Amino acid sequence: MARRTGCTVGVLKREIPARYHSFEGIGPYFVPLFGAMYRGRLDAILRMAAPYLDSDGRPAVLEIGCGFGFFTCLLGARYPNARIAALDIMSEGLPYVLKLSRKYGSGEVLAVRGDAHTLPFEDGAFDLIFAMDCLEHVADAGEVLRQMYRVLRPGGLALISVPVEPPVLKLARRFYALAMRKLAGRYVNTEPHWQGVVKSLDRFVRLVRDRFEVMRESYYPLNFLGDMLNYDLMIVARKTS
Repeated sequence: MARRTGCTVGVLKREIPARYHSFEGIGPYFVPLFGAMYRGRLDAILRMAAPYLDSDGRPAVLEIGCGFGFFTCLLGARYPNARIAALDIMSEGLPYVLKLSRKYGSGEVLAVRGDAHTLPFEDGAFDLIFAMDCLEHVADAGEVLRQMYRVLRPGGLALISVPVEPPVLKLARRFYALAMRKLAGRYVNTEPHWQGVVKSLDRFVRLVRDRFEVMRESYYPLNFLGDMLNYDLMIVARKTS
């Protein structure tokens, strides 16, 4: 039976040193309105994953781009039967992935420093892969998708979240960055999300469909608005063979 996690934003502020609070992978959680929407994506993707994780087995789960482990902690606490490998190319957050998971999460968690372009795992090692708002940052999203496909077992699932950022949200992001710089003296990155070989969301979605069977797509936070006024596109994709 899944249980609630004790890992909250207050826990993050208390457990992770202030020198890391401006990092891209953790800073947005602390912004009042934007942070609530940012954190809400985790609940949304967990709801999408629930049919595949609520089982009597012990699914092997890979999280790509784990950062400081907030999502890892949520996942382990709600699904303590899962065996989780949390991977990030940056080493700074990995000790906190383990710390948060041990104190506020549950289950079996392994923190791994590694490059998603060359995943350090055997073929078919995982039942489920999470990639939360990280594939837009990699040099070659197509190659990372190929690696994800390789390490999934046949029938395994990839749950992917990538930014939509329609013009109105892009403008809001720039105003937010300006406000943070003027009022708090804090830099916020406003560079385009897609900076690697894959230059657009449309191209990325085509690559996912070419390699996986897409079982579900849902915009966040309000799916009925499509790509007009949403923050993320969430995809559930299956390895067919």
